[in-house]
Amino acid sequence: VGQNGSGKSTLIKLICGFYYPQKGSIYINGTDTRKYDPITLRKDISVLFQDFAQYPFSAGENILYGDINKLGKQDEIVNSAKIVDIDNFIDLLPKKYDNPLDNELEGGIEPSKGQWQRIALARALFKNSSILVLDEPTSNIDAIAEEKIFENVIRVAKHRTILLVSHRFSTVRKINKTLVLDEGKIVEFGNHNQLMKLDGKYAHLFNLQAKSYQ
Repeated sequence: VGQNGSGKSTLIKLICGFYYPQKGSIYINGTDTRKYDPITLRKDISVLFQDFAQYPFSAGENILYGDINKLGKQDEIVNSAKIVDIDNFIDLLPKKYDNPLDNELEGGIEPSKGQWQRIALARALFKNSSILVLDEPTSNIDAIAEEKIFENVIRVAKHRTILLVSHRFSTVRKINKTLVLDEGKIVEFGNHNQLMKLDGKYAHLFNLQAKSYQ
């Protein structure tokens, strides 16, 4: 967590190996990421960025592109859609999972931003990577739907490492450990209760958000 510009998305891109840090190192399981083959590293990481891709193809293909090596695994595509609660929307489409998601294609429809975000999240989950990175994965989804989605994601991804960037503290509270970033530096680290007791940056941001609901 952290305010805009604190370095959250940059840290994620460093972990993914898009570029290497100018100082210091990033280790995964004790190995410097510089020593990983980039292709091997990215096979083990599934990422949903804020500017996720919206492919002008079918609903099923948009989920499949999370891991094209699983071509033909229709049951897994449907299961990923169910986890993020987008399956009912897809089932109502004229061609269901074969329906194009683009108005310019014959029979195509244009999902809302929130529906697109769920489809992109299903795509990230479809890839069975050991590290799941979610950068503001529910920013376009209402609070009630977000609660249900994260309960499902945490349940099915319990054997994975989940790295979550979020401004919604109702979601952040569910996380085991939280890094608080400020001007590119980690200034606090701990679970929700520990960070609230510190009465520092995290507590300030949490209380500001909580105040708006009171």
